[in-house]
This record gives sequence, C-alpha cells and structure tokens, in this order.
Amino acid sequence: MVNAQSDTLFFQGFENTILDSALTVPSGKDTGWVNWDKDGKASGEAGISQKWYKAPEIYQIRVTKPPVLNQTAHSLSWLKGELPGSTNVLITPPITITDDKSTLSWQSCPLQGPSFMDGYKVLISVTSNDLTKAKPDTVFVAAEVTSYKDPSTLVLKDYTFSKGYIHANGYTKNQYWDTTGLTTYLRGRLEPHTVSLAKYKGKKIYVHFYHDASDDFIFELDNILVRANQPVSNKDAFANRVRLVTYPNPATTAINVLYRIDNQSKININLTNIEGKVVSKLFDGEGVGEMNHTFDVSTLSAGTYLMQVRIGDKIATEKFVKE
Repeated sequence: MVNAQSDTLFFQGFENTILDSALTVPSGKDTGWVNWDKDGKASGEAGISQKWYKAPEIYQIRVTKPPVLNQTAHSLSWLKGELPGSTNVLITPPITITDDKSTLSWQSCPLQGPSFMDGYKVLISVTSNDLTKAKPDTVFVAAEVTSYKDPSTLVLKDYTFSKGYIHANGYTKNQYWDTTGLTTYLRGRLEPHTVSLAKYKGKKIYVHFYHDASDDFIFELDNILVRANQPVSNKDAFANRVRLVTYPNPATTAINVLYRIDNQSKININLTNIEGKVVSKLFDGEGVGEMNHTFDVSTLSAGTYLMQVRIGDKIATEKFVKE
C-alpha cells in the first residue's frame, strides 16, 4: 500500500472572492486572475452579472440541498434582447509547466440540456494573456445547441449541435445529469475533464475558459487543477505511475479523485476511515489512461479519511480531510 501525492502546480475552487477581485481586461502579462466581459452587453437575466460570478452549485440548490453549498463559477450566455455574441472569458494567472506529464483538469456543466445547452472552449496561450496579441491553442471544445425541432424533447437527434464534446458524453453518463422534478430538460451536474499539457513543458501558460455560447443559459465551472509528474516516492514505482491525487482538500461537499493507469485494468475505489475500515464503496469497474471521478461527501462526518484506489492487485491511498 502506498500513500501517493502528485505535485500540484495550481488549484482553484471558487469558495473565495477571486472573481470579484480579478482584473476586468487582460493587459498581456498580468500576474493575477482576469474576469473579462468581452462582449460588454447587458445580461438577459435581471440581477445576474455580465461576467463570471460566484454562486452555489445549481444541482445542490435544487436537488441535494446539503448544509454547506459548494460555490462554483457561473457565466450567463443569455443577453438582453436575446442578442447573439455573448463572450465571457476567465483567465488564470500564469502557471509554469515543469514536465511533459503535466495535466490540466477541471469540472463543468451546462445548467440544462439538450435544449439551451451552453458550449465553451478551453484555450492556452504562452506569450500573452491578451488574445488579440497571442495565438492560443484550443485544447478542449464543448458543443452547444444551435437549433432544434422542439425544445421540450429529450431526444438528441431532434437537436443540432456545434462541433465538440456533448455534455455527459451525449447524455449517456447519467451521473452528470439529473431529472428530479423535470420533464422537458436535463439538469447538468459537474463533469470532470482532463487534458495533457505535455507540449508546454518548461513554459509559462495562461488558461482561458472561453464561454462564447449564444443565447443559451448558464454554464458552471469548478475545481481547476494543474498537476505535475514529480516522483512521489523514492522506492515505489507504482506510486509514481499512478499519480493519485484528491482535491479539494479539505473537502466539504464533493471530492475529485484523479489517477493514471498505463494498461486496461480492474479498478476498485473505497473510502476508509483513518484506521482503514471501509466507510463506503465508491467505484467498481475498469479503465485506462487519465481517470477522473467525482464523489459526493456532503453527508460524511467531519474528520480524516483515506481514499483507497486498487488497480489490479496493487493499492494506492491518499489522505484527505472532510470539513
């Protein structure tokens, strides 16, 4: 059994006030966050910010209603007068990428789908955080709905989508959407994504979450993580390959579990107390590559726990705190 801990180069949840204190326009070499209302037009929802804003996770508000609500970053694509061209851009501070195994992870979801499903892009720039001066790479594209026969149907073939990833793998991963109290649309739940940052080894990057959907609704973003591949153990090669990490830590409502598998393998994930007694069996399946799970811990008693990931006949564990 190994206690695996990857190096975190950057992490941002949205429990704090960084969206309010961020710069409003990129200058090119900014060292802090930029929250840019690129279109400059009024929002179509009274009292809702034109730029990115902090708000409780919508699924929790409407369904689970835990005692402590997770705060996420929201962006509204519905403009006053139903005008096209909504564009809100959230830009990270510069992040130095240390090796060719570094990855970027985050969670996102549209408020609803298939109707009025928001799309977005993740861009990476190197020379500047000002997109009028830099030539960014597009590392991820989420599709948006562009037309439909009937916005109340839940049948995907009745909709036309832009190019890109459709939330929840075309609404086939039911852990990332919910229908509680609904009949005409699917409520989005935060879904994890991970991309490689290998090509940026030794460089300083800016990550742009580019929400440019047109007249849809609300897009949610949370838990932005950049991690490196520094050795976690001088003695255990398995720990170094798996690169198990949990975040946020401490956790209040949900915890993300990331790890890497070289070959298709059987996977079991258990949550144990500090003495090693199993509190909950979280996952039983198979996988390969960069693995990314999200588990609800809102009802878990406060304390210290171990996330135990068994891959084949080997186990990696990581300690985390539930507040």
